[in-house]
Amino acid sequence: MLCEKSGLIPGTRYSVWSEVKMKCDIVDGESEGLFDYTFDYVITGRTRKPISEISSVLGLSISKTLSLLADSGFTTYRKNSEMFCDDFPALPLVIV
Repeated sequence: MLCEKSGLIPGTRYSVWSEVKMKCDIVDGESEGLFDYTFDYVITGRTRKPISEISSVLGLSISKTLSLLADSGFTTYRKNSEMFCDDFPALPLVIV
């Protein structure tokens, strides 16, 4: 039923996280606030992504990104001269 309602494709590999906490400051020109919520489940697609791209999006150095990925259980590897992460979260994104 989840695949049917969410548009996920049966038989496709997805990553699932439970109890995902999101906390961020919101500044909207006129007002400020805090978004603080725990989602029951987050389901994402999976893709191979260059470490350089991940570190750029996160605003971290390559070494800090590699450490964060390792601590989070992701596998990284080198192919030719570039580092990659397999099974990195990607679209589709389903929040339950």
